[in-house]
Amino acid sequence: MERTSPHEKLQVLVVGGGLCGLATAISITLAGHRVSVFESTAHAHEVGAGLQSSPNGSRLYHRWGLTQALEPLAAVPNVLEIHSSDGKVLAKRDDYDKEVLQRYGFPLWALHRVDLQGALLARAIELGVEVHYSSRVVDVTTDGAAAAGDALTTLSPGPGILLENGKKHGGDLVVVADGVWSSTRSLVLGRQIAPRPTGDMAYRITIDRELVVDEGLVAWLNQPRVQIWIGPGAHAVAYSVRNCTLLNIVLLVKDDFDQDGLEASRAAGSVEEVQKLFEGWAPILTKMLKMVDKVDKWRLMHCELPKLHIDTDQ
Repeated sequence: MERTSPHEKLQVLVVGGGLCGLATAISITLAGHRVSVFESTAHAHEVGAGLQSSPNGSRLYHRWGLTQALEPLAAVPNVLEIHSSDGKVLAKRDDYDKEVLQRYGFPLWALHRVDLQGALLARAIELGVEVHYSSRVVDVTTDGAAAAGDALTTLSPGPGILLENGKKHGGDLVVVADGVWSSTRSLVLGRQIAPRPTGDMAYRITIDRELVVDEGLVAWLNQPRVQIWIGPGAHAVAYSVRNCTLLNIVLLVKDDFDQDGLEASRAAGSVEEVQKLFEGWAPILTKMLKMVDKVDKWRLMHCELPKLHIDTDQ
C-alpha cells in the first residue's frame, strides 16, 4: 500500500456529526488535513443533559481553541462531596477547583451537552470543516467499490462513502463516529457488533435555577459542586451546568427496560417512579426530586469492539 507523505494533506470523511464526530474533525483539521462530516439528521441534534469534562478533556478543548467559547458556559465545582443515601458524609474535598487546577493544569468543567456540541460545531466550521446534514451514509468502502443494495457502485479509487441519496464521496480515510447505535460500523468491520445493555439505566433531569425557591436548595446551588449519593443498588449525582443556571441530576439504577427490545435505549420516565425509588434518601436530594415535572430514562449500552492490530512492517 502506498503511504501518503506526512506533509501531504489528506481528505478525511467523518461519518457522524455528534460530539465525537465534530471533535475528530477539529483535531484532524488542526493537524493540517481536510475534513468533511456527514450527519444523517437535518440539523445539529444533541440530546441529553450534563456531562463532566475532566482536566484531560478541557486540555484538549483548550488546544482546539474552544476555551473562549466554553468557559462562560461551564460550571467549575469547588466542592466534591460523597454521601451515603441517608446524607451521611463519606468524603469531602473543599477548594476542589484549585486542587484540580494545581494538580493537572486544567479545570474540571461541568457542561451541558447541547452547549458543547454548539461550540464544537462552530469551531469546526470556523476551521473550514465541511459539515453535511441530511446525509445518511449507507455504505463505506476501502477500495473504491461500495455495495448499494444488490448492485456494486464504483467510487473514486481508495476509501469512500455512499449516501442514501445516491451521492458518492471519495477520500483518503473514512472515520466512523456515528455512536453506539452506528449504522456503518459493521460495514467497516465486516460483521455486526450490536450494542449490549450494561444492566444499568440512568434517569436524567435538569432543573432551571430560576425555579428554585427553597432556601436549602438555593444555598446548595450558590456553591458550585459535584455531589454524589451512594445507596443500595443505586446512586445519584448532582452538579450545576450552563454557568450554574441549570441543575443537572443523574440517577443510576438497575435497568428495567424490556429485555426483548434491545433497540430501545431511551424512553419517557415517570416522575412518581423516580420519587418512589429514592424515597427516604438524603433530604436535599428528595427536595430536588420534588421539583421535577419531567424525566427521561436512558438504558446504558456498550459495544465489545475487536482489538485493533497494526502491522508496522508494511
